Parts: sequence; structure tokens; C-alpha cells
Amino acid sequence: MSRKLLVIASGIAFAHLVVSFILFGVLFSAGSDRFDRGGEPASWEQPTEVLLGILSFPIVLVVRISPMRFPALIQNLLVLVNSALWGFGIVWIWCRFKACSIGSQSP
Repeated sequence: MSRKLLVIASGIAFAHLVVSFILFGVLFSAGSDRFDRGGEPASWEQPTEVLLGILSFPIVLVVRISPMRFPALIQNLLVLVNSALWGFGIVWIWCRFKACSIGSQSP
């Protein structure tokens, strides 16, 4: 993988991580506020939860179906791995369709 693609993949992974943390914080705050004062969820909460679920895939699925419990440090590392998977996966898919060089070319 070229240096340019590595930088792009890392940037996408970082953006994924930041967006995931922001969505989690907003949803946690809204849920805590609703828990404290009661009431119904806002109309934007459900789509935001769905988006966070999509961004959390596939690592959250692995954690949920795993029979063992992960310590907090491992969970944090899994969040970083998830963002890296998204970043490098998007670059890999992009290169498959755009035929950019990510190493050896396959026929």
C-alpha cells in the first residue's frame, strides 16, 4: 500500500472514530437527560442509534456473540481496530473499483 493510501485510510479511520465518539456522546447525553426527567425519545434519536450501530459493525457483533467478557482496555482497543477496519476497508473497496495500486495487481 502506498504512503498516500495509508494516509487516506488513516484519515478515514480517525474520522470514523471521531464521528462514533460524537454520536455515542450525544446519544448517551440524550438518554441520560430523558432518564432523569422522563419523557419520550426525540425523533432524531432512533436514526442516530441506527447510524451508530452501522459504524460499530463488525466489532460490536463480535463482542456481543463472544462467550467471554472483555476488560475495558481490550474494548477500547477493539474500538480502534473497528475504525481501522473501516478506514482500510473503504480504501480497499475504492481501489478495487478505481484500479489504484495497493500492492500487487491481480488480473
